[in-house]
Amino acid sequence: MLGLDEYQVESLTSIKHFWRMVFMPYTLLELLKVSNKKSLKLENLGDTIGYFHKQYLVSIAKFAYNCAVEGVSVDAVITKLVIAE
Repeated sequence: MLGLDEYQVESLTSIKHFWRMVFMPYTLLELLKVSNKKSLKLENLGDTIGYFHKQYLVSIAKFAYNCAVEGVSVDAVITKLVIAE
């Protein structure tokens, strides 16, 4: 799950670096869950990830809508969102 079986350990420093990369986002999500638990009814880490994923999609939809209202072309919106090269 964490990819430890594929991680090449060369030193103690690389192990510490890997664990920082794993636990920093986990800790951030856990803090957000605890601080918003009552207002958003977030029960677990999966709920928290789902909530922020939905919020991200809502922000993209609002951005696309505003671009459409302003007459921005679809190609320009795609370029601004950096979803196609």
